Amino acid sequence: MQIDKVEAGRAEIAFRFAKAGANIAKRKDYRSHVRKFPSMVLTNGLTQAVVFAYSKAGKEKVENLKNPASPPNSADPWALVYRQMEQYLRGSPFALIDANKLLVDQLVEMESPEYRMVEQDVLAFCNWLRRFAEALIEAEDES
Repeated sequence: MQIDKVEAGRAEIAFRFAKAGANIAKRKDYRSHVRKFPSMVLTNGLTQAVVFAYSKAGKEKVENLKNPASPPNSADPWALVYRQMEQYLRGSPFALIDANKLLVDQLVEMESPEYRMVEQDVLAFCNWLRRFAEALIEAEDES
């Protein structure tokens, strides 16, 4: 029963985040990034995928995006993906993420068992986020 609650929580947060991504100007880029992110995690690891998203957006765009659940229309898609992963992990029962420290620093400092658990949690969350983004945002060839 507990697993169902965790999955329902992931789905609820992912739906809220995907709706936010569907409301930005570069929504199709957001959809594309959300679809790619789990593959990046599987290929390179969570830390490297998070660093990639952070570097593509740039420090300024990430810091200017305060609330990933209701971003401005001009939000950078990579900054939104980064902030959404960060906010999800801050509320995750599997990770103790400090709001006062950079997400990347905390991922690097984690012990291996905790890191693997967090990585699996993010992959499960990304599965929901990808599904909702695909449902809410039309692909280029469909428009």
